[in-house]
Amino acid sequence: MGKIPSLSRREVSALMNSSYNLMRLATSRKDSGPHVVPVWFIKHRNKLYIPCPVKSLKARNIISNPRVSAVIDTYNGGLLAKGILINGTARILSGSLSRRINYLIHSKYLGRTKIKEKKWKRFMQEDDATIEIVPEKILTWNFAKLRF
Repeated sequence: MGKIPSLSRREVSALMNSSYNLMRLATSRKDSGPHVVPVWFIKHRNKLYIPCPVKSLKARNIISNPRVSAVIDTYNGGLLAKGILINGTARILSGSLSRRINYLIHSKYLGRTKIKEKKWKRFMQEDDATIEIVPEKILTWNFAKLRF
């Protein structure tokens, strides 16, 4: 079968910027192994940002072990799968910088209209911190480009 084809820069950008794609973030629990959760995110200047409650398990895991992995992918049946695997180091941001970043992330997924609704404002208030990921290794794949 050969080497699995990679995504082009344009395809990577499309996956990263789509408001339909979630990231699955893997952190490590102190005693019991991986913790994987779907999250909203944005990419800015070669870093990834994820809103979160500072007391969430993912935030507590990062404080004790900053090594993380993440996957962003799509699948449309058969070999129509493409994605990005990211390994890196994370840290927790807070304060006004975190609030500004989280607003951008929420806007990406909710849109400019919904973000102003009362129920979404309450939802967004829960995210009082931001995870910042510095990628160290990135792998991509596009099975649709496989040639047999």
